[in-house]
Amino acid sequence: MHSTRILYTFGVLCAMLSSSFGTNNLTNCSAGASCSATKTTTLSTAASTKTATISSTTESVYHSINNNVVKEKPKDLQTCQRKSADFDKCIVNAFQHIFSTWKNGINGSPHSVPIDPLFVREFEVIEDRENITPLTVKINNITVTGLSEANIKSVNFKDKEYDFKMTYSVPKIRLNGHYTAQGQILLLKIDTYGDMFMEILDGFYTVSTKVKLRTLEKQQFFDLRALQFNVDSIKDLHLYFANLFKDKVLNDNTNAVFNGSWRVFFEIFKPKIEAEINKVLLAHFRSVFGQVPAEFFIGDVTEATKASRQ
Repeated sequence: MHSTRILYTFGVLCAMLSSSFGTNNLTNCSAGASCSATKTTTLSTAASTKTATISSTTESVYHSINNNVVKEKPKDLQTCQRKSADFDKCIVNAFQHIFSTWKNGINGSPHSVPIDPLFVREFEVIEDRENITPLTVKINNITVTGLSEANIKSVNFKDKEYDFKMTYSVPKIRLNGHYTAQGQILLLKIDTYGDMFMEILDGFYTVSTKVKLRTLEKQQFFDLRALQFNVDSIKDLHLYFANLFKDKVLNDNTNAVFNGSWRVFFEIFKPKIEAEINKVLLAHFRSVFGQVPAEFFIGDVTEATKASRQ
């Protein structure tokens, strides 16, 4: 339970402050540690499972996006042949293009959704599951950077289908925002606000999708029906909340404990982070797939489609 773990964390904080108050040394996160997360493998439409799906207006959306179709294949986009022996390596390079070259959309199209920087208006965390540690933290005006630095590891398609599972790593994802916090933990009363940042280091991530082919104006397009983003593991986490307490020593030492116990805090924030990144990746991939014909990614896509129907 998060509340019990936070009680333990703040117990450590109180013990540390009683013995080291007056010092002002920030401790860093444990290097080389790994934080693993439980994967969710079932795609659904519930917000709590961090899955987003295309709405009932799919047809009109795709027709609208189709007005901005890329007419000629970009010279630096690698086209793959599914029946080729090097397809797996080729498609990794092609999908890398979606993150790196098209991180801010395609040719300034109004339907393009940038992934870096990503802006999130607000998310809220309420930690009061056992009515022991009532604490509400709201973070707003969030800027997320680093997603475009993704390094694609694998893109695996189902046999004779176009659902794919993609794994990739990102060296650093940074969130900058403004927080408000209200509540009490043990003897520490918190009612404050200020700037904050969080850095997620050396993360490994998985994207699972549901994809069909759609024909529009005699061209094939990937129709992204659903997408789910999961954090598989991270190596380390750095975070800092300014102005938690008026006393600088207390504030710095509290943040030091937060960093030393980063796994606890990451488990609390992880569902919100996954949900927000999930939404922007869905929008970004839909935008790209709605403008770039499927055969620009997979040259024998039509041939493969016919074979799957036989």
